[in-house]
Amino acid sequence: MSYCTQCGAQSSPGSKFCTKCGKTLTAEGQQQTASGPETETQEHPRHGLIKNCILAAIGIYAAGAVLVALAGFIVGALLGAGLCAILYFLAFQKLKNHDYEITKKTCLGVGIAAVVCLLINLGIDDMGGVAFNAIAGGILFYTYYLLAK
Repeated sequence: MSYCTQCGAQSSPGSKFCTKCGKTLTAEGQQQTASGPETETQEHPRHGLIKNCILAAIGIYAAGAVLVALAGFIVGALLGAGLCAILYFLAFQKLKNHDYEITKKTCLGVGIAAVVCLLINLGIDDMGGVAFNAIAGGILFYTYYLLAK
């Protein structure tokens, strides 16, 4: 059996990731990083701001999904809930593990999806949807900018 060098959890033979903390493991159970163990776990200087931006975007999409569902637009509610879930699992959870590259790519991808949704909302004259997507998209592009610096 091998153990994760980050959290000390026991890992199964052949595991690529620690089941407790999610860190990448080598064949020997050691963490593997491209530039050494210090840089992998090093916190981004604006980690707190980035976390708050992602949580704000999640909150915006969660509130939007609820409001759209109450208005009877199930497809829009599912889309908002889906974007909320993507942000939570691919941005917020990866940010907690200091995986800034996946967090950055997720913010860019969901930001682009927000722009597409905004254009659709403009086409159907839904100014509430335009506002939600403009605010969330702006926050996500700002978050991407912070991570790209």
